[in-house]
Amino acid sequence: MDARGPVDARGPVDAREPVDAREPVDAREPVDARGLVDARGLVDARGPVDPARQSKNIPTTNWRRAMARLAGKIAVITGGGSGLGRAMAQRFVAEGASVVVADINEEGARETIAAMGADVDADGRAVALRVDVTREEDCAAAVQEAVTRWGRLDIMVANAGIGFPGRIATLAKEDWERVLAVNLTGTFLCAKHAFGALRQAGGGVILATASVAGMQGTPGLGPYGASKAAVIQLVQTLALEGARLGIRANALCPVWAQTPLVDAMVAGSRGTADEARARLVGVVPMGRLGTPEDVAAAAVYLASDEAAFITGVAFPIDGGHMARHG
Repeated sequence: MDARGPVDARGPVDAREPVDAREPVDAREPVDARGLVDARGLVDARGPVDPARQSKNIPTTNWRRAMARLAGKIAVITGGGSGLGRAMAQRFVAEGASVVVADINEEGARETIAAMGADVDADGRAVALRVDVTREEDCAAAVQEAVTRWGRLDIMVANAGIGFPGRIATLAKEDWERVLAVNLTGTFLCAKHAFGALRQAGGGVILATASVAGMQGTPGLGPYGASKAAVIQLVQTLALEGARLGIRANALCPVWAQTPLVDAMVAGSRGTADEARARLVGVVPMGRLGTPEDVAAAAVYLASDEAAFITGVAFPIDGGHMARHG
């Protein structure tokens, strides 16, 4: 589900997850679409899902019906300029939070805020900030922006990420390092600088966007999967270190979602775009790709007081995918 490298997953690979549509995925090694299906090389033998039934499982965006579950909360969301990060930023504000929408593409962050409506801008509950998560000073500045503007930090969502499709045997070392720098080190830096602010506030929440690709092997996504597996382990460590301080940490683990990254991967796969997308849908028992709104809804729950006793969890948002593979 980064202008600096191939793509900023702000919108995610999560299964998704992100690729910044501003730059194409490395075309030197297109992903073998066969590596994107069920690890056994199978698709759902039952055939396509009835569109009428499928549509009932697709969330709709209606900010006016939000429940204010994050009323008064202060959050930073990285990768907020597109994809999953945009959906989370918009949903958090709709649920009553004030949000620093951080993205290496500041214009994208501004567009996220503009899409919320004039009433949100008037309330002053969202601000755009350019943040490169591989730069420690940028991550520290994002936290400081929240504290300076609204007095504290309650929630850090480390969502920014990128993905390079490619087989391990032909993957360039610099591409491997780039993915880990954004997806893993970027998450570490966000969590590091959020931790002190959350402790000072008396507790809070750290969410990191991982992926089901971090819970199982995925051919063609070696660096992405490895980075997301490491993010899950990092979240577990954060959960243990923060438990007695009132700081919870959880990992969001989406399956393939309708984001710029997945669009780019579909474009680089064999066959037509529709055929490639059908192969991805074939690995999801519920018969559709995820949506950014699916992930945003899970993030709201995990960031809210309703999840007060949930920490250290890799939380699949996958339409049943891990029930088949887990």
